Amino acid sequence: PEHLSVFDQIDVTQVIANGNSATTAHLLTLVDLDPTGFRPVLGPLLTEDSAVSGAVLGAIGTRDPGVLKPVFSDFVEQAFDSVRFRWALTRTIDSEPALFRRHIANSIWTLQRALDEGEPAAAAVRSLTVALAVAPTLVPEYGWVVRVLEHPDAETRRAAAEAIPEIVACRKTDCIDRQVLREPLIRELNGGKYPNRASAAKALGYIGTTDGESAAGTLPHLTARLPDKELSVRTAILDGIKRIVTEYPETRSASTVERVAALLGGRTTSSALEAIEAHGATAIATLDLDVLAVVLGHDDEKCRHQTVETLLSLGACSPSDRGDILTLFCWARYDTSATVRQAAVQAIGVAGRQWPATRPAAVEALFDYLRHYPDPPDPAADALAAIAESVPGAPAALAERLRQED
Repeated sequence: PEHLSVFDQIDVTQVIANGNSATTAHLLTLVDLDPTGFRPVLGPLLTEDSAVSGAVLGAIGTRDPGVLKPVFSDFVEQAFDSVRFRWALTRTIDSEPALFRRHIANSIWTLQRALDEGEPAAAAVRSLTVALAVAPTLVPEYGWVVRVLEHPDAETRRAAAEAIPEIVACRKTDCIDRQVLREPLIRELNGGKYPNRASAAKALGYIGTTDGESAAGTLPHLTARLPDKELSVRTAILDGIKRIVTEYPETRSASTVERVAALLGGRTTSSALEAIEAHGATAIATLDLDVLAVVLGHDDEKCRHQTVETLLSLGACSPSDRGDILTLFCWARYDTSATVRQAAVQAIGVAGRQWPATRPAAVEALFDYLRHYPDPPDPAADALAAIAESVPGAPAALAERLRQED
């Protein structure tokens, strides 16, 4: 059709990569007119993970799923790492579920043959992982993951480990022996190559949230590997620890807090802070606040910001430490980063509202901030207003104080 000859006049890859909302709207109009005209540009659409690609592929899948049939395997493969493509794939499945059922059946057959013959099957495992994410009812069974975790091919084992978070999310681990599931992952974490160790750590973190026995059996193995030399592995381990102790507070321990705190100051500081925060009262009882105060001087502003958030959370667990924590917030309100300053001021406001013993000091700290940073005054003024609303009779007193300050 004449209206689709536009593809002969433009660089489609550039349009997809750099397109804006107007570009997307024009392309969606063309899809509505004739989705078959997009066959020549399906390659660029699948190559570029952009908002334009996701929107156009989803529209094609809704309007005429058959257009995507020649590239459907590639479509599913790209959806493994892309939220946009998963959304587009979901739309396609809703329009034509039979297309996806055939793909799943082929993936299961390919995987079974690969397991019988010892051949690599990472692509088939990734396809089933995508299916677990977008259409879990179409996956008939899940026991295959245990066999794939023992596969001789490292990439195939890694793909199986990456499927486990989706299996846990679908609540399908009840049909699998969790101990049998953990054992190959623990071996991979302890002796596998770098990418596999990270995937194994993430998978173990999810398995540890399925029940109390799995939590208690998994956490020590994650904690033992905290000194791993690879950043992504340490990050995955810390995330797993956070997940488990959040879901099962009885697994929190001083020894885990101490081992996590040993990573403060390094490249995993933010993740370590989140894991410490997840330990709640156990963390505040184990650590000296000076350990966290040092992180307020970290080179990375994200770490300093997370320190403020962690201190606020820990203060909720320990009334006796709130005065010292407020002092740390007062230090942070003069940080070189506006983001950290705003987080500190908001934390002071929360302390003023929720920690009665610190309220007078919090109010003074906010007024002091207003004197130093009168423009813009929003964070401190909002915090003061919130404190006033939480205390009977405070609004009038606050208004008088503001008048005096002016």
